Amino acid sequence: MTQQDKDSHKTKRFFYTLDGIRGLAAILVAIFHTQPFFGSERFEESYLAVDIFFLLSGVVIANAYEQRLLSGLETWRFALMRVVRIYPLYVLGCMITVLSMESGIGESTDAKTLLSSLALALFILPGTISEHAFPLNGPSWSLFFEILANIFYAGFVRFLNVRNLIRIMCVSVLGIILGLYLGHTHGIDFGWTLKGWPFGIFRVGYSFFAGVLIYRSFKAGACPVNIHCSQGSFMPITIVALVGFLLTSSPSATLHPYFDLLMVLIIFPAIIYAALFFEPVGIIASVFQFFGTISYAVYAIHSPLAYLIRDYLKNSCGILVDDYRPWSGFVLTLSLIIACWLLDKIYDTPVRRFFMSYLK
Repeated sequence: MTQQDKDSHKTKRFFYTLDGIRGLAAILVAIFHTQPFFGSERFEESYLAVDIFFLLSGVVIANAYEQRLLSGLETWRFALMRVVRIYPLYVLGCMITVLSMESGIGESTDAKTLLSSLALALFILPGTISEHAFPLNGPSWSLFFEILANIFYAGFVRFLNVRNLIRIMCVSVLGIILGLYLGHTHGIDFGWTLKGWPFGIFRVGYSFFAGVLIYRSFKAGACPVNIHCSQGSFMPITIVALVGFLLTSSPSATLHPYFDLLMVLIIFPAIIYAALFFEPVGIIASVFQFFGTISYAVYAIHSPLAYLIRDYLKNSCGILVDDYRPWSGFVLTLSLIIACWLLDKIYDTPVRRFFMSYLK
């Protein structure tokens, strides 16, 4: 490690409160997507966790890469770094679905269609065999848009002043409102189907670049009155709990579209901004860091793994997870957390380090 690397490491900021938010949001999304294990109770607003992920991505990418990009880091090298970060767990999720189909455990499809979908999936491109944009790993639709936003940001970072960031966000707001109006649920749950897929660009367009703007404001020291950087556990826990409360809310059908707009356009950015000023200490910091570490793995594999388990128990053992809910859901969630922690240690981190060593 060079002296420059040591100095960089010393000054690097770790956002543990953001880790806690990311981890909780990932688990709530996993519960939302695995309802057969839990029963009829659904955290309907958990799909808005994706918009939180986009916000966090904007903050984290700006923190880690903005100065490097302005100092000469090539866009292509940055793009490869982002793909290396995302790809190992993403492709694992896809291969779990392929295993399920090919082994006869899950829903089967003809070889030609499966190979076509797999070929597209390996390049993180949408498939065409179902209404889902990414049929081999449904939740990964957001990864496509995140990579797209990351690369756009890297390529045009020199031109992304405050005025241009706000312009992008304003255009995205119009697109979000249009998607909300045209969608059959009149919510912001779009981007994951082929029909609503184009509108995903507006979700990432608003939240990712809002995250960049939030980080720049934080770095510049601009903060609301009565908010000051501090360490302790009360405020970070309160902030994470508030995110959990909002993602598990159930607004009425009449209020639903307005609730979604309010959360995505105002409340979530405000929460993430406030979270930057408060960091936990001690065991709470360690817990938040742990859940931040496993959050991406939870998001990347929960859906393929859950339905592989469900179909295996049904077809090979004659066991219906529906008969044991919600306990089957609790066991699944705990098992998923443990599995993702192990995957981070023995698979994701070693693979990423290997490839990243060639990109430094």
